[in-house]
Amino acid sequence: MIGQRWTWEFRWVSLGRHRLRSALCRAGVVALAALVHLEAVASPLNFMQISEFRRALDGLWDEGAYTAALCTGAGNLRRLYLSDDGQWVTWHLEKPQKTHRGDEVTEYRYRVLGATSVSLTLALAGETRKNRQGELFVWELVIVDTGHMRWRSTDFPVGVYNNVVLRRCRM
Repeated sequence: MIGQRWTWEFRWVSLGRHRLRSALCRAGVVALAALVHLEAVASPLNFMQISEFRRALDGLWDEGAYTAALCTGAGNLRRLYLSDDGQWVTWHLEKPQKTHRGDEVTEYRYRVLGATSVSLTLALAGETRKNRQGELFVWELVIVDTGHMRWRSTDFPVGVYNNVVLRRCRM
């Protein structure tokens, strides 16, 4: 009786472990895929990211076409500030600038939707422009190096950027 019970329990545990292993494997693959997707899509900022992005955004920046001569004094320099809670990036311009709607502003704000290790995913407050899918534009500001950032829309294919760049002119 003891031997029969042990054999039955062993078979059940073996079968149970197989099912458990299989279920864990499936769950692990799904979880790994979800984590990879989250990193690609962006995740909320944590304390360390806020600190790192503040350092990366520090300084006076010029923005223009990829081929433009930037930081020559002809452009409109700006400072970028990441809020304490990491929810907003505010751009303070040295002089008024016309927006895509035609109004003049000296400041505009982007809502931080998330981040990867080298980019912020941002939505412009008051955005009215729509992408090819008919959705409001969501932008990624990608840090290329310590003094250079590029813009891309989240609906662009991976690795494709628009022709607007930011260059740090001075701290």
